[in-house]
Amino acid sequence: MYSLFKFFFWFLIYSFLGWLYESILCSVQEKKIINRGFLNGPYCPIYGTGSMLFLLILGHENNPLLLFIFGALIACALEYATSFAMEKLFHSRWWDYSDKKFNFQGRICLVGAIVFGLFAVALILLIHPFLTSLTEKIPPLILIIFTSVMLCAFISDILITIKGFIGLDAKLKEFSELLHDPDEKHPILRMFSRQQNRMIKSFPNFKSLKYNDSLQKYRNFLKKPKK
Repeated sequence: MYSLFKFFFWFLIYSFLGWLYESILCSVQEKKIINRGFLNGPYCPIYGTGSMLFLLILGHENNPLLLFIFGALIACALEYATSFAMEKLFHSRWWDYSDKKFNFQGRICLVGAIVFGLFAVALILLIHPFLTSLTEKIPPLILIIFTSVMLCAFISDILITIKGFIGLDAKLKEFSELLHDPDEKHPILRMFSRQQNRMIKSFPNFKSLKYNDSLQKYRNFLKKPKK
């Protein structure tokens, strides 16, 4: 049982590092501070999940070349599956690599595979051994209490995020209809929830499969200075 707490602790650490990497990268590109993540908290679960898969599948491998190859394959499989599942669940796409060379259906690309392949090598040979040594210094009771609290917060975040995001298509449809009335500008600011606005701002390549034209118009509306 204690091993499960340790794994979840590591999952949180790598999810946070993934969120930090994504937020810094996106903030630099957009030239403003952005909370880059599907959830509200400072973590990107796809990075935590990928790291745990690396540890479970490649944890006993020491060959850098094999770590790179299989790490890239595992990461691409996870990224593709995540993109496909979220598209089916929310009728939206959070990222699109169609403008990059050697991409597959815009869901995965060669550059991403190389980056995550290198990360797999660093994780197994350098990062995780160091993290393991630090984890062993944490009293078990403290680790259990911390991970239990974080698990509750994590589950709550998932529920809040999904609840806040449900109905975006209906809001985009309503927004499209509202644009035909030039006097109905003020309600637009209250039409979308805080969760929906954060998602739209955090993912510049976010696309709605049903109402993408309306989404782009709303994104442009958000960029206009408010009077």
